[in-house]
Amino acid sequence: MKKERISLIAGFMPPVCMAVLMGFEYLVESGRITGGLWPAALAEIVAFMLPFLLLALLRRLGGEEKLPFRFKSPAPSSLAFALFLSAAIPIGVFLVNCLLGFAMGQGVGAQQGRLALQSYTTAEGALPSLLVVIVLPAVVEELFFRSALLGCMDSAGTCTAVLFSACSFALVHGSASNFVGPLLAGMAFGYLCYALGSVWPAVCGHLISNLYTWGFAYFSNVYEAFGLWGYVILVNIVCFCVLLYLAMRSLEKLIERGKIPRFKKGGLEKLIFSFLSPGFLLLVLLFVLKSFYL
Repeated sequence: MKKERISLIAGFMPPVCMAVLMGFEYLVESGRITGGLWPAALAEIVAFMLPFLLLALLRRLGGEEKLPFRFKSPAPSSLAFALFLSAAIPIGVFLVNCLLGFAMGQGVGAQQGRLALQSYTTAEGALPSLLVVIVLPAVVEELFFRSALLGCMDSAGTCTAVLFSACSFALVHGSASNFVGPLLAGMAFGYLCYALGSVWPAVCGHLISNLYTWGFAYFSNVYEAFGLWGYVILVNIVCFCVLLYLAMRSLEKLIERGKIPRFKKGGLEKLIFSFLSPGFLLLVLLFVLKSFYL
């Protein structure tokens, strides 16, 4: 099977993921199935692992013995860069969301923290909740978006592959008021995966982002109750600048040693074709329906 055809089929997988998640939400809201931790875990696995396995099968049928899914461990010399960038990503996303919230006249504080915290606490207990809501999404979502989808889009060029997987990630997870943050995080995860030749740094970065979200949600009530919100933002700005500087210094050393591969050129034509493909347009349609009509 030609790589272009595989890329076209891969473009239909994100809307499949989104349709499964939306279908699960509908079944829970309509009372046809009981909501809870384990049904949610099952929906997460079905939504992302079945498309992942399908893409792996398609590449096998296409005669590719070596699947470009980047399962190998990253080089030890790259661990510092991966760690610093992974820690900077959730802080950067938080600051961007704060900036956009203030620009649109929306508060980013205890109310959002309480809403986020509700998704991390269920009747099944704190530890199972954290494992299912923090660890499971970090693994299965990165395996699909940064391993399978990014690998299948490689033929269109590195920039196109990273941007396509990031936009798909943001459309599946984001909303009309929270799109830029997931998009930036997806781009950073995609670059980590490509630059280090391994999906596991992206999994680590996603896991750290989920942990940061949980920690922020847990303590946000305290911040606002004691008038510490301004100091929290200031501390986050300082931490982000320090972590980003350390990440860029580590990246510079890796580039000097020739450890970072060059981007594959794809051209503007392939970029336009990827974002005007039927699968991506279907994903945009589902995003609009979810955000404005459902």
